[in-house]
Amino acid sequence: MFKPEGYRTIIRVLENGKVTEQINDLAPQTYDAPRSVNRPDLGALPQISVNAQRVGRGLPATLQLKAVPIATIGELAVDLSGAPLVYWEIFTPDGDVVMLDGPEQTYTAGSPGLYRLRASTVDVFGRPAHTWSQIDLGGKAIAAFPAEWNFSIDPDNQGESQGWYRERYNDAKWIRLPVPGFWEDVVGPYDGYGWYRVQFTLTTDMIKQPLAIFFQGVDEEAWVYLNGQLIGERTVESTGRPPVDIWDKSFKVPLGRGMRAGRNTLVVKVHDQGQAGGIYGPVMILIDEP
Repeated sequence: MFKPEGYRTIIRVLENGKVTEQINDLAPQTYDAPRSVNRPDLGALPQISVNAQRVGRGLPATLQLKAVPIATIGELAVDLSGAPLVYWEIFTPDGDVVMLDGPEQTYTAGSPGLYRLRASTVDVFGRPAHTWSQIDLGGKAIAAFPAEWNFSIDPDNQGESQGWYRERYNDAKWIRLPVPGFWEDVVGPYDGYGWYRVQFTLTTDMIKQPLAIFFQGVDEEAWVYLNGQLIGERTVESTGRPPVDIWDKSFKVPLGRGMRAGRNTLVVKVHDQGQAGGIYGPVMILIDEP
């Protein structure tokens, strides 16, 4: 049982809602209800509006975000630079939430789909204002890949000379690996070269359109083959950037003339120099945008 000692004033809130107040050793005083707090009427709440635009086409896409907060009464709260406090929450189609702060922001969207934007501000009285907007970057997948692909490590980098990229190469002894996912989750710690092989189907109507394979995340370098032909790469040489700058960047490869109606074979060679490796992001076939 709590026995208060050394306090000049003791206030108790009883189960029936009554409040007792005892000062020193005087008899406690009982109140029917707590005294209400009279708050001044501060007037209209602050407001905020947003202008969100996509710059150019294709992926990755650049989004220009601008928020205009209005105090209505009094002043807006500001940061150390004197700019109004504005907080952004960007809900991506991948299920992630990106947090930014500042009235004007530039955001790089790497994945197709719907981006939902929430901007917030607050005035000096602590009263918030919020607004929502959205940008649809499109990019609906038109063909599906299996959940698991055939995979083999290539510690001596001999896969290319042995024709692992060829359409009719026999990969029956390769293991099955979930895509997306890091290969360490299945094969254990490994840095070096690894090869993925998978088959997918395109219809006659599909190949009449410009199509591309979209990779949301490959750690680190990647060479992409379609039906035995090298159709593109995302490497240190092709980008002029080190692995640390490319491993978390999405990219796409046009299918071009290598695609055909019916069954197609996709092969991806990946080189990882450290930590986790592999095709860790979703892979989609999309209608290509210039």
